[in-house]
Amino acid sequence: MAEAAFTVYNRSMVLMQCGQCGVEFCIPQRLNEEHREAKTTWYCPNGHPRVYARSLRDTISSLQKDLSQAVAARDELEAKLRRAQNGVCPECRRHFKNLNRHMQHKHPKTVLT
Repeated sequence: MAEAAFTVYNRSMVLMQCGQCGVEFCIPQRLNEEHREAKTTWYCPNGHPRVYARSLRDTISSLQKDLSQAVAARDELEAKLRRAQNGVCPECRRHFKNLNRHMQHKHPKTVLT
């Protein structure tokens, strides 16, 4: 998509050309910058979707963050499961020989499966 900047009636405009149909059109520079930063979809006058794609580095960074959050959640759930299997109440953190009975009487709203 070709771009060129110029001023019309004291407004900074960006001249663009649609990569799909080839039509040339102008949009305000501020709007162009917003779409470039937010990576949101917008449309040429003929209705073709346009978007400034996220960089590969941004995509990888986002996926690594999601993965680390998922691993942390999994580790936390596994720790809770181990404690429950060893008879430790997940609510009051005390040890019981019959954890199931304790949970039914003291914490009936908490479900153990």
